[in-house]
Amino acid sequence: MSSPKPPVYIDVSKLPQGDDVWLSSTVTRPSTAEVRACSEGGDPEGDITFLRELGMVVKYGPEVFVAEGQTLWAMKEYLSGVVPVPEVYGWYREDEALFLYMELVDGVTLEECWLTIDMEERAAVCAQLGEMVTAWRDLRQDPDDQFLGQIGRQPIRDRISHMEAAPRILSSVEDFHDNFLFLLVSRRHPPFEGPHPWRAEFSDDVPIVFTHGDLHKSNFIVSREKPIRIKAVIDWEQSGWFPSYWEYCKTQSTVGFCKSKKLKEAGVDKDGSWKEKFIPLILPSGSEYWEPWFTTRHSLGY
Repeated sequence: MSSPKPPVYIDVSKLPQGDDVWLSSTVTRPSTAEVRACSEGGDPEGDITFLRELGMVVKYGPEVFVAEGQTLWAMKEYLSGVVPVPEVYGWYREDEALFLYMELVDGVTLEECWLTIDMEERAAVCAQLGEMVTAWRDLRQDPDDQFLGQIGRQPIRDRISHMEAAPRILSSVEDFHDNFLFLLVSRRHPPFEGPHPWRAEFSDDVPIVFTHGDLHKSNFIVSREKPIRIKAVIDWEQSGWFPSYWEYCKTQSTVGFCKSKKLKEAGVDKDGSWKEKFIPLILPSGSEYWEPWFTTRHSLGY
């Protein structure tokens, strides 16, 4: 019997720091003017630009943050060969916009090919994802420096709860829950007085685990050829250290979302199998938190 693998600890002090970081010795950084000029979305203030001749994609704008680049670096550093991610070449801040330079991974999204693969192939690719999710959930913090926030000790950024407005990192699950519910309470008219009745539904006795934050089919790049394999997990902008149930609730909340109108009209998840059969292959259930989480989210207006 093989002995269990020792836990892998993320050393925050080793993460690349600063607003002007270049990590590649073989790739030249395109200027910000070149990136803006090649923008396919036409928004000079923020976009995702594909520089296909360079094999590069650049994500830029005021809502792009260093933590995403640090997370990509950490996945390569700590989970190489286990969790495939685009290579991060570096980042650069120009005024209010951060430019994040990454490898352009050849392939298609799992969302794009979902209707063309059978149930067995779907199960196989979701089993691959399950191993990856387990790997990053098994990452550990310094036991003497635990927090809830983004990887480099930045405050949480999460679209669902709008906790991107949180001014600080959170020191415990209790702090997280109190902060989360405070957002709800502060939006009530008239303000709710006393402990919120839903607070008891959120146990503080849950572990803090590393979380992607947006496990949607559009964020998995898979091979064009069969057998289908995961080539990259992308879009780590909402990732960080969260209570263990958070990934489940976030994933469930995006089930009805489809980036492609054409795919949605074609019924990319019409049979409900993604929710009922395949999400359970990817990550452990947090179903006991789903109802209070969902209700709280909607009370926030999202």
